[in-house]
Order: sequence, then C-alpha cells, then structure tokens
Amino acid sequence: AARAYGKAIQHLAKADIDFDTLSLKAMLCTSSYTPNYDTHEFRVDVTNEVTGTGYSSGGVALTGEGITLDTTNDRLKIDADDADFGTLTVTGITQMVVYVDTGNSATDLLISNHSFTSQSPSAVGFVCAFHADGIGYITY
Repeated sequence: AARAYGKAIQHLAKADIDFDTLSLKAMLCTSSYTPNYDTHEFRVDVTNEVTGTGYSSGGVALTGEGITLDTTNDRLKIDADDADFGTLTVTGITQMVVYVDTGNSATDLLISNHSFTSQSPSAVGFVCAFHADGIGYITY
C-alpha cells in the first residue's frame, strides 16, 4: 500500500516541489516506524530506519523521476524507476519512504510511504518496484 504525506501535498500546492529538477531518494524502515501522515514532514521525523550489511543510512537515490499528465485517467502521475538497494542482508523491512533529498534530514521533504509484508533479504539483491500507477498520482 502506498500513501502520500499530507505535508507533501501542501508543498505541491504551494509549488515548493519541482519534479523536473529535484533529487528523490528512498529509505527502508521496520514496522516500528509509525507514519503520521498529517504531521510528518521531513526525514528527521522518520524513525526505525533499517540497518544491515549493504544498506546505507538514508537509502538510495532514485532515477527517472518525473511527472506525466495522464489524460486517459485524468490524473497527474508522479513516478521514478524502481528503487534498487543492491545486495542486502537486512531483517524486517516493512516500509519504503520516498523523500526529496536536500542533503539534510531536517529539510528532506517526505513524499510517500510504501508498506509491504516483512522482507529479510540475506545477501541478495533487493529492489522495491513501484506500482504501475507510479509513486503516486493526483486526480483531476
């Protein structure tokens, strides 16, 4: 399941986010992180990031970021290539948080949270594939 953080929608409406120029990253968390979709705004608000062999704090940079106007389904689609975390040995991954990377956790703006059943890769490649609908979308 995927859900946008409310503050991200607010920042979009205020034109604070430019998907043509930003850098997105994705980080992995355990089930101990409880997202507050109303108040969590920056990466510093996220707790319980995973640790393990092959995983770097802050996660991985996403590629292929962009927005597309989907006139067939009347929506604005926000997307990126799937998040490739490389070879990991990590226990209890249940969430992936997508955020705008500014280089500072106090200003890295949270975009969305993607939850899934617990995964514990052991020295294998770990890729989080975004849904065909992308990271998220806004209907019109």
